[in-house]
Amino acid sequence: MALGLKEYRARQAEAEARREEASKPRVQRFALEKDGDSAVVRFGQEMDADAAGYTEDAGIGVVHIFHVNGDDPKNGFKNAAKCSKEAQGDCYGCDRVSDYAIEWNDRKGWKQKEKFVINLIGGEPREVVEKVNGQEKKRYYTTDLADDHKGGTVYLLEQSTYNGIYDALAAFFLNTKASKETILGKTFQISRKGSGFNDTSYNIIPVEDLAKDATPLSEFELVDVQEVLPEVPYAQQDAFYHKGSASAPAAASEAPASAGSSTGTEDTW
Repeated sequence: MALGLKEYRARQAEAEARREEASKPRVQRFALEKDGDSAVVRFGQEMDADAAGYTEDAGIGVVHIFHVNGDDPKNGFKNAAKCSKEAQGDCYGCDRVSDYAIEWNDRKGWKQKEKFVINLIGGEPREVVEKVNGQEKKRYYTTDLADDHKGGTVYLLEQSTYNGIYDALAAFFLNTKASKETILGKTFQISRKGSGFNDTSYNIIPVEDLAKDATPLSEFELVDVQEVLPEVPYAQQDAFYHKGSASAPAAASEAPASAGSSTGTEDTW
């Protein structure tokens, strides 16, 4: 292959564009960078199958009940799986937290956790390069949906049910005079308050009616919210939760890989 300057520069530009695209997360997480930041978005799913705008194809946003590795306070969140008590009749996390022979402080990390997961549509992600442990890392933050409500980027919102979004959105939906039994007919502004891991909460308010010619939701590729966390067979859960942990049992090396996907900025609890 022999290339002139113009062809060579075009080839280099194409290669750089491919690298940039490959570096982006496969699933774009909803994230606001700092205290006071906000984004105007629209939702891509209802909260309930009885809602006015529900479709089987889109499904609904869900609350996942799950456990993390409670023996590893620092990195235990990396091994998260759905609570299997109802589905399988047994659950390793529930077993551990109810082992009353163990001091509470040594088992409280196994408590059930909750997070609300739903698709929403915002503007093009804002890219920020941050230094993490001395290395540069790209973060992507959510921006406002276009004023005409056309186009946009799909984000997966994953937030604890205790930080404000779920309760406020549920209250709006249940106020049928305001919501008309749907969360799909309006745009919403989500605002961040706080900047730390344990002091961040969110506020969400309706902004305006969705434009009649807004891009139909059927044109967006939504994330399957049911598959955000794996459901691990009970016999494999001990090994799954302890995989990669300093407290891992010998069998942990045989644990299945996590079903989690590559993510953008994570700020979920």
